Amino acid sequence: MAPPLLELTPERADPLAQPTRGGLMPVVLAEVGSITLRSEHDLLASTEGQEAVAEGLLLGLAEYLGGRDLAARISLADELSGARPSPVEGEGPLLWAPVAPAGPISLRLTNTGTTEWPSGADLVAGWTASDQPYLAVPPTELAGLDTPVPPLGPGESVVLSVELPSASEARSLAWISLMVDGTTTADLGSPALQLSSETP
Repeated sequence: MAPPLLELTPERADPLAQPTRGGLMPVVLAEVGSITLRSEHDLLASTEGQEAVAEGLLLGLAEYLGGRDLAARISLADELSGARPSPVEGEGPLLWAPVAPAGPISLRLTNTGTTEWPSGADLVAGWTASDQPYLAVPPTELAGLDTPVPPLGPGESVVLSVELPSASEARSLAWISLMVDGTTTADLGSPALQLSSETP
């Protein structure tokens, strides 16, 4: 994540609770251009300017995605790829982490990187008590789920059944990621799967 958008104040002293903007994709995709000169406006409105912008975005995406040697998508096995999450009614946050199913959980792991996963990759998970929709940072402790992960090639996927560690009595959020040689794919830019112990 990018740094907080707002200055820290006594009322907003926690940097993890500040509004932020994503910084994992090429930042040019999230930035709003500042156009103050007529010549800048004319350039972006021209075919030459639009082609230059498109080429820059394409090169940025190609470099970013091409450099993702180790990457993973972890989702609930019955979740449709690309499906939109259901918003929550009310005045609070629109989207909340889904509730973890009871008992063993079927997860779909997909290699979204450019190289085969090495042997010894391990699914890890941990819980953090929170009343927030999602966690901004992983739990302080992540435990292995003792589920063998096959060395998938790019684009390959597998469904695995896992048993999450027990959550605390308070509402908690689970953070699930793939760990290889002490580094999680969440550390490298692949969002961790987050599940809640109860509905908001």
